[in-house]
Amino acid sequence: MTIEPGAVKRPIHLPALPDQPLVSALVSCYNYERFVGRAIESVLDQSYPAVEVVVCDDGSTDSSVRVVEQYAERDGRVKLVRQANAGHPAAYSTAYRHSRGEILCILDSDDLFDRRKVASIVDCFRKSADVGYVIHPLIMVDAEERHIQPLTLLDNFEEGFIADRILRRGGRWRSMTASGVSFRRELAPYVYPVPDGIYADVLFNTVLPLLTRVAVVRDYLGYYRLHDSNATQEIRNHSSLDDSIRATRKYLEHVEGALGAANQKIAALNLDVPPIVLADNLDYRMRTFALELFSQSPGVGRRIRQYAAVGSAIANDDLYRLKHKCLLLAGYGLAAVSPPALAARVVEAIHLPNRLKYLLLRGARKPSAAGKRSA
Repeated sequence: MTIEPGAVKRPIHLPALPDQPLVSALVSCYNYERFVGRAIESVLDQSYPAVEVVVCDDGSTDSSVRVVEQYAERDGRVKLVRQANAGHPAAYSTAYRHSRGEILCILDSDDLFDRRKVASIVDCFRKSADVGYVIHPLIMVDAEERHIQPLTLLDNFEEGFIADRILRRGGRWRSMTASGVSFRRELAPYVYPVPDGIYADVLFNTVLPLLTRVAVVRDYLGYYRLHDSNATQEIRNHSSLDDSIRATRKYLEHVEGALGAANQKIAALNLDVPPIVLADNLDYRMRTFALELFSQSPGVGRRIRQYAAVGSAIANDDLYRLKHKCLLLAGYGLAAVSPPALAARVVEAIHLPNRLKYLLLRGARKPSAAGKRSA
């Protein structure tokens, strides 16, 4: 597909899908011999038949390649591509280059699809011909696939052409992590190749909704596996105060990198979209405030002023719901008057998935049958 400079002034036009579009699951694998087989199986077991699994092995040193080869030998829908270790962004770009599907689904090699996922997203794309990006919520499971809790809530997803809201919020919207993301192939040239050093799904979530309409399948159609080797472990580790400082710095670096990469894509493609402003990103502002609370002991007056500024931004935010705003305001208020070690624990509790937070924020809807592990 050729991208004309300055062509994107509104949602890009998408041609009609064929009667049975091919769906490509793109998998990046590095030393996940324990999990990658189940990820592949979850695609092959789909109720929708027209699927392929493209696995890029990113220079694994364990038995991951042999695991994938065994599936590829038994089923022609599985394709293995190998490359020297270059990182997840490069691996996803390689998988994309070797795919053929009209619809692309991202699947982390330690995650799983519910068997109804592909049929559901194909139906969603076909019902809305102008939609190019579809997301759905996930269920969090442990290393043995035991249910932990829903990773996401169902009550604050946004749909339609939401570019203006994303820009106003500094790149924020109710997006989904990799295994809950699908998009039309026509959009791929706007984000591939994925720059090094950022999470591919963060770039997709930032750039693509600026260019196309978003739709949501409000059902739990995938499983996010939580374990000690997750790629996001570096931003989830709050075992000690020092770990919290490192994790928060890493989080800020990832946001900076993702928004920087998005702005580079916007500029390089000469899109009719203004640059994303980091200072408008509320999550970035909150974590910046948290890092100062962890790293030093500012005077009471400074803490009050900082909290007042962040609190005002939270109160005026048009993405978080009232319950979430109250949790953030109370949590950061407590963190602002706590010693650094306790402040780190409070911030961890209000930002990372946990059962208490889920119960506090949960709406009336509960996970349906699709949110239970398939046999």
